[in-house]
Amino acid sequence: MTRSRKLVCFILTGVAAGGVAFWAAAAGPRPAQKATDGPTKSSIPGAEPNPSQRYAPDPALEYARARAQVEQTIAAQPKALSLRMQAAEFYMRAGDHPAALPHLRVATRLSEDQFFPWLALGDAATLAGEPQLAERAYTRAKKLDARHPLLFRGYGQLLISRKRLAEAQNVLERGLALHPKDVEIRTTLGNLFLIRNKPGRAIEVLEPAVKAAPARPDLHYLIAESYERDLKLERAISHLRDAVRLDPAMDSAWGRLGLYLVNLTRYAEARAPLQRAIELRPDEPHYHWALGDTYLLDSGLQNGFALAAEAYRKALKLSPHNEKALYSFAMALTRRGKEEDLREAAELLERLVRLQPQDINAHYKLAETYRRLSRPEDANKHLKVFQRLSAQHRSKLRNLYQGAAFRDTFEEHMKRGREFMARKRPDLAVKSFEVAVARNGKSTEARQALARARRATGQQTGGIP
Repeated sequence: MTRSRKLVCFILTGVAAGGVAFWAAAAGPRPAQKATDGPTKSSIPGAEPNPSQRYAPDPALEYARARAQVEQTIAAQPKALSLRMQAAEFYMRAGDHPAALPHLRVATRLSEDQFFPWLALGDAATLAGEPQLAERAYTRAKKLDARHPLLFRGYGQLLISRKRLAEAQNVLERGLALHPKDVEIRTTLGNLFLIRNKPGRAIEVLEPAVKAAPARPDLHYLIAESYERDLKLERAISHLRDAVRLDPAMDSAWGRLGLYLVNLTRYAEARAPLQRAIELRPDEPHYHWALGDTYLLDSGLQNGFALAAEAYRKALKLSPHNEKALYSFAMALTRRGKEEDLREAAELLERLVRLQPQDINAHYKLAETYRRLSRPEDANKHLKVFQRLSAQHRSKLRNLYQGAAFRDTFEEHMKRGREFMARKRPDLAVKSFEVAVARNGKSTEARQALARARRATGQQTGGIP
């Protein structure tokens, strides 16, 4: 999953994990059923966890059974608004957002003048990938309560999901101005600043939220990423430790904690978090790759290569095109350097350059590996690619530096002089045109421009060289 996609998913799953509870709770206590309405339970059967089913071997089967109970209860009382809202909450918490929509549509028909059913419909439609429905629902909710903080949060998330980031920032900042203590607006705005690569702004927004809700592991996770992006790894690690303390099942926090420790070369310390992440999510190749690096890069380990190779092989079994695992494993093999290692390294690097033809380092290592295998033709082939890519890279850097730096040329001084004149700074323009004349004394244009600049400053124009 790409970086940006992860961030957007993190924002939206926040609605499922927390947002639904907010509008459900905000709707007030669930009304008692009339005696003629049937059972007087406070919630739909199946909507609340059943302790006897906590360790059910087949979650999909248990969910299907709970869903059947929910729908059966609704069928018996189809016009019970509280049951419709509870059903929507059940589906949203289960991550089955499309299944919540029919119940919320009915809820809005049953209570057209109530804010929360429309807000909930907007949230569910956003998560279900129906942005037009979400837009209509939030528009209706706005007519009922335009200043409600959850409306700013929800509509901001819709705009983020549609990549309308500048609009989302405007909406969320207006909401924060009205509700400076609202944790949900701060959470969503912090996410948005990370998406827009503004970690400093994210930290500024999120710190008050973490102080207001210190028991929220998702907030510690989010601000940890902000600190990491702001190059403050120790602060990031501290918040990740809080996140896993509060939610020991958060594999992403364990994995990121391990990665940050690897970045600080604290390899032995990084292994436990990464191993915990693998226990929780054994099918995530990134964790296996990172664990492999802790073994490979730790010079104090006697069997580091064998442990690293095992971890890299697991990563590549899960994801044969994992570029990080391909490169790391190839480097490990070339470091040990046996002939069979070099052959396997060449195979891995060939796979890598097919995925990334512009990877300069991979081509260089391939050339070196083929040279060590006494395959000069293959070595020269990749060496030429390496040299071509290196030349292109140097050219790009040179053009970048030249574009950013001032060039002492006739044309550049003329350009600057004209810019100063446009800004009504003839005093500065005189200096630029004087240098331009010095660079090219035969230029009539430069001499005339200098005369105009001097007249504008009240200087005498005579004596221009």
